[in-house]
Amino acid sequence: MAFEITDKAKSISKRPIKKSATLKSKKQVCHQMELFSNIPMAKGIMNRALTEAENYLIAEIRYCIQERLENDSNIDITRPMSFSLSVKTLAKERGVKNPSSFKKIISDVIDAMKKNVPSISVEYTDDNNELHIGAMAFFDFIDINQDTGDIYIESGVRYQKYYAQYIMNLPELKINKLYYLNMRSKYSMPLSDFVIGLIGEERKKGHLDNTYEFIVPIDELMDRVKPSTDLLLKDYFKRVIDPAIRDINNNLHAPFSFISESGDTNTFNINDIKVKQGRSIVAAKFKIQLIVTIDHPVFVSYPKNGLIDSEGNPSWEYIETWLKVGLKVNESYLTKVRGMNISRVWKALVYTLIHAHNPRYFNKICETMNMADVNIVDLCIELKRIHPEYVDDVIESIVAGKE
Repeated sequence: MAFEITDKAKSISKRPIKKSATLKSKKQVCHQMELFSNIPMAKGIMNRALTEAENYLIAEIRYCIQERLENDSNIDITRPMSFSLSVKTLAKERGVKNPSSFKKIISDVIDAMKKNVPSISVEYTDDNNELHIGAMAFFDFIDINQDTGDIYIESGVRYQKYYAQYIMNLPELKINKLYYLNMRSKYSMPLSDFVIGLIGEERKKGHLDNTYEFIVPIDELMDRVKPSTDLLLKDYFKRVIDPAIRDINNNLHAPFSFISESGDTNTFNINDIKVKQGRSIVAAKFKIQLIVTIDHPVFVSYPKNGLIDSEGNPSWEYIETWLKVGLKVNESYLTKVRGMNISRVWKALVYTLIHAHNPRYFNKICETMNMADVNIVDLCIELKRIHPEYVDDVIESIVAGKE
């Protein structure tokens, strides 16, 4: 299966370079950022089970690809992108005190990845609205300099094309990198991504809840969260799913947690999620509680190439996160807000952040103030001047439109 470069993908290369970007050569050292994704990628199927270190390296490769696509307006996505990663920097990110031992671990992992290159199968729809499943390798080349500890990577062309066309043009998810960095089970990442994909599907249908429940057939679960060795089902839950759930629940940067029927994580028991027919385990039942934050909204559903639509509006997900967490607007008024024009609500929110940061003030502004002649760009510029602590990528993208 070959990916064709469509107009969507070509448009990536026409983006202006961010003013803060410094691109000195084709080889670029990557730094921290949040990772975009979409629902098909989150629910993608890996060709094999990965180790914790392999998961971590693949996350780094994805960050590198994303950063290059965002910052380099002249990138040719038909050719592999070249990156370098420093083992010392990676060790520092992971909190490893002995870079030498970490280099040995990474070196062994790279040798294993060369022999069995990780790839992911993802559903996508082409320009003719036809459904495909593409298997894509994350890299075409990887090696490590044993003297310097520098890792050299050339990204997989099919994967970077998919990233440009289907993720950068319409990112649906944004994952805090610290979440991945703090995972300590090799099964946490595939389980987490799969669950985030399931939640994302529900939210796209309009089910904007904080608690979700899913029953996943055991075959599907084992396909998404592959065990590294053949296991009996009882051992699969004990050695794969249970450690991953506990790791995610203990991760301070997790966007969700697994909860018990009573609604908390402290009484969670792995046996409670097993769905049986007779004595056979046929499925797993997951109950999920979202952990909503302003700084790191997960389900962003950005409307176009970037963070805002042509009128300067972010997604409803983003606005609702601010209203729920930032202003503490009650659920009854949120229900009313969802029936209003998005531009009106967005302007009222920014106006409130400038003047009051109060839910009652927001309610009054939203219902009484004439927003027709209010310019969202001017509002965001004023917000940035008065309250720089509220400024994020969304606000910056609106302000940048006038610069």
